[in-house]
Amino acid sequence: MYRKLTSTPGLATTTFSGFLATSPEIRKLDRLRAGSWIRSDFTTWIGHREKNQGWDLLRMARDAFDRPARAPSDRDRQLAWTCLQAAEGSDWFWWYGDEHSSDEDSIFDASFRDLLKEAYWLIGERPPEALSVPIMGRKRALYEPPTGVLAPTLDGKLTDYFEWLLAGICEASSGFGTMRPGLAPIERVAFGWGPGHIYLRIDPLAASAADLMHAGDLAVEFTRPQPARVLIHCRRGAAKPVIDPPEVRCAGDKVIEIAIPLALAGAKDGDVVAFAVSYRSGAASIERLPRDGEIELAAVEPDIWSV
Repeated sequence: MYRKLTSTPGLATTTFSGFLATSPEIRKLDRLRAGSWIRSDFTTWIGHREKNQGWDLLRMARDAFDRPARAPSDRDRQLAWTCLQAAEGSDWFWWYGDEHSSDEDSIFDASFRDLLKEAYWLIGERPPEALSVPIMGRKRALYEPPTGVLAPTLDGKLTDYFEWLLAGICEASSGFGTMRPGLAPIERVAFGWGPGHIYLRIDPLAASAADLMHAGDLAVEFTRPQPARVLIHCRRGAAKPVIDPPEVRCAGDKVIEIAIPLALAGAKDGDVVAFAVSYRSGAASIERLPRDGEIELAAVEPDIWSV
């Protein structure tokens, strides 16, 4: 239809004139909602220091392109415009910042800057030195370790501000590559050690932990000191979740709080345990935290000093 309308001016005029004649009266929009398919905002592509720096460099290159040309050929100017159009792709800014990463981050960064450099050369200008400096810095770690001993109240609620203040944090967005799975329901996992136990707090993206637990199974997989698996599942209408093994304690309300005896992983106070948290629906794995590798946790009070 688009090709027919553009290649047949008379038909296009008749069609659009008829549409305008029958369309509702034009109204003013007081507010235009962001159309992004991620969180309904644009923070995936702008806001982080790296993303903003990329946009600044692109804006400088566009301004240079709009300045009076140093008599480049029409072909060179068209090639420069093609480079700028390629650099305006949203994928470049997707990779900048902390949310997404891959093994090719440095290649993406260099390729983006090379496009802008080439545009400068094609219009007869020397690229600014800023384009020779990598935009991407060191990526955020997959998780932040705990800074103290935990003793949470297992009630599925954020009972007290200090309850999980010293916990380690593994954000669901940390370390993701191309995109976070659309069905991923967990926002973060808080974790830490208390005498004889590993404590976990699962923060759901849903309004409550019940919504999360009624739709799938939560698993904690230990690999060190010895393999072990904790499974928590609760079906809609069930009075309480089924926990395997039963010596694990769990409570779910706004969040899910779990206490796992170290002995289940063949560990004792002072040992290092390694584990990951996953969420499944049937046989399909929907989310795993961390995405790659495991959380390593020393079952001992962290040796951290602050002044």
